[in-house]
Amino acid sequence: MAEFPAQGQEQEETAKDRFIPIPAKLVWKLKDRMWQRNDQPHDLVFPNGEGKPDGHLLRKLKAIATKAGVESTELHRFRKTYADTLHEEGVSVNTIRIRLGHESLDVTLAYLRGKDG
Repeated sequence: MAEFPAQGQEQEETAKDRFIPIPAKLVWKLKDRMWQRNDQPHDLVFPNGEGKPDGHLLRKLKAIATKAGVESTELHRFRKTYADTLHEEGVSVNTIRIRLGHESLDVTLAYLRGKDG
């Protein structure tokens, strides 16, 4: 698996970068997408309107879903699915907490119990 940084909406004092492992198959698909667009290695996969990091994947996905005519999407569930998948694969709850960027272990446990999502 490769790791790509996931950035917050804007760089603030409280913002922090997280590294989220992604499958090699997805890395190759992203590289192919960039090749088809004639992007350079330093170009962004999801830039904002100014060509800077968008920083908020869920907002980007919601815009794509809206453009595709998908209504009533609950895209935040991607985070819950990610947490559930990691848990089913035997990843420790603390590692899941770190990958989701939660300060509190209780918040992560709520994700895994289905109370937050």
